[in-house]
Amino acid sequence: MNIKRWTVLILALALLCLPQAAFLRTAKAETAQVELYGLITEVVEGGILLADEQRGEVLLNVDAETVLEGILSETPLEKGMYVYAKYNGILTRSQPPQAHADRLGCYTLEGTVAQVTEMGAMLTGDKLFGDAIIRLSPRMPHVLAGVPIKVYYNGTMAMSMPPQVQASYVVVPVLTGTVKNVSDNGFTLVAEDETLYTVEVDGLTLLPTAWFDGSLEGKKVTVYYDGIIGEGDILRSLEVVDPSLIVQEPTPMPTPEPTQAPEDPAPSDPTTDVPDNTDEQDGINPSAAPEAASGEVLQSLPSPTPMKP
Repeated sequence: MNIKRWTVLILALALLCLPQAAFLRTAKAETAQVELYGLITEVVEGGILLADEQRGEVLLNVDAETVLEGILSETPLEKGMYVYAKYNGILTRSQPPQAHADRLGCYTLEGTVAQVTEMGAMLTGDKLFGDAIIRLSPRMPHVLAGVPIKVYYNGTMAMSMPPQVQASYVVVPVLTGTVKNVSDNGFTLVAEDETLYTVEVDGLTLLPTAWFDGSLEGKKVTVYYDGIIGEGDILRSLEVVDPSLIVQEPTPMPTPEPTQAPEDPAPSDPTTDVPDNTDEQDGINPSAAPEAASGEVLQSLPSPTPMKP
């Protein structure tokens, strides 16, 4: 009799434990889905420093238990990669906070921009997917037709024809520096590492207003080019951007007069009536009539004589 009672009791306890075990498995699966994403700023022993877009700098521990996905299954971690990491949701209170990367993925497309559209660009020549439509946000660097491009995305691809991805981060040929020795055919760019580049401009180069009013000398600019730097550090620019024009104080818009005045009108504050267009100021579509990020018209010069290096 006692044996039967013990058997019934054990079975009852086992049945009670089943929902608890299922709950623990579900909770563990849910916590494992917490995600970090951003650029690797440094590869350190046993992990990486990640500039997460939401939390800032995070130290991720990477070991033999970390599942590597995307190009990381064949390519070692490098500074400048844009990666996605999944962890258990627990960050230490250290500076920077630390977590163990359960999964770490890096997904890329590489090719040449065949066409620029209103929503992004058409990429051709990727070794795995061939052609792909890249959707870009206005905050990303300018993408111009004919230039090589590297696109980082979250690993999700719409299997349309051609396939489509939403870019998380893009790398295009670009140099930033200070303008010196402006001439009719171009200028010298002093890069941040003190390298001197001879920048050529022609009738197809998109130029800021400062080029035409003579105020470009001494300014810090961003130069987009075709990815080719010739002998003597000579390059042909496709676009020259004055970064000081990209972020501006928005101009207040006048408040429209009401058709019928209220009994107790509140005083208007023109500073609150600001158009929310700052996110669109640096989105330039080179395939359309070019405009500077500030709203000023980008102009092109007639084709000059070739520049002597």
